Amino acid sequence: MLDRNTYKVFEFKINEYMRYFAVYQFLFPIHEAFVYEFKDYLKKDLELITTDDFINMSFESKNNVFIFLVSYTAKRDDARYLSKIKSEKSKGNLIVFYNDIELNMPDVYHKHILKHDIYKLYNQIWSYDDSHQSLIENVKVPFYYVPYGYSKYYEICKKYVKLEYDFLFFGRTSKYGHYRKMQLDILKKHGLNIKIVTDKYGDELLQELLKAKIILNIKSGENIIDLDFPRYSLLIGLNKFFLTDTYNDKSGVEDTLKDMFGFQFCKNRDDMITKAKEYTKYPIEKLNDLSKEGYDKYKMEYCNYLDCLKSNELFI
Repeated sequence: MLDRNTYKVFEFKINEYMRYFAVYQFLFPIHEAFVYEFKDYLKKDLELITTDDFINMSFESKNNVFIFLVSYTAKRDDARYLSKIKSEKSKGNLIVFYNDIELNMPDVYHKHILKHDIYKLYNQIWSYDDSHQSLIENVKVPFYYVPYGYSKYYEICKKYVKLEYDFLFFGRTSKYGHYRKMQLDILKKHGLNIKIVTDKYGDELLQELLKAKIILNIKSGENIIDLDFPRYSLLIGLNKFFLTDTYNDKSGVEDTLKDMFGFQFCKNRDDMITKAKEYTKYPIEKLNDLSKEGYDKYKMEYCNYLDCLKSNELFI
């Protein structure tokens, strides 16, 4: 955690009324959980707006905080998007990026981000991975470790739904060299009946997840350090049983979590196929029992996960 002197770079009056905006392009359940916790735990109002809203809206006040929920976005290459960020920052408004996916992509990070000094536009960076702090030291941006955690939002949104799928994968399959598509095609050839959910967000995605007996987590590519903790957080928060691959892990996150939660890691593709065929024979009640141990521990250890922001001068 940075000392309070770090925040001398912020030129705003703490006692003036601050407005908080969460800016998104794709709204996932973990983001909705964050908004719920932000309002419930920090007792601050947080208005959700899209990236298009951000570009087109006029913000008269100089006391705005814009929290971008995952910065990896097509808007990054839109000159209006970067121009609007620069304009709002020049007026004294504050720019925060929460969980920048591109920090997990070494090639993109070094070739695109640092080259164009994009991080210098940010007043703060928050990330679910504390190893990112060393990556951004060169650009001298205040860093906060803000892991995703348990949220009452998941309890509120859970509804009884009829099981419709043996296996479900959610996410994009056409990026990062088609790695996910290749893995899923192989799993299907071995007889796994997999529902693939793409381009569904918010409550619509959440309800699809609840319809599946088993979730399959496939990493997004071979040169990705770790993008999985947000997925783990969502699935554990829903008490969903899932299988996840570890055969491309370069971050060590699995070593951190494998003794903590009740889901199953697969050491290679054959292991995933074997485990998938084994666990699909289990009744859903037994799968729920298997994941319950991890859910209970997660609920205990990752509750109040925004506590780290209470000392942040943006919210005092």
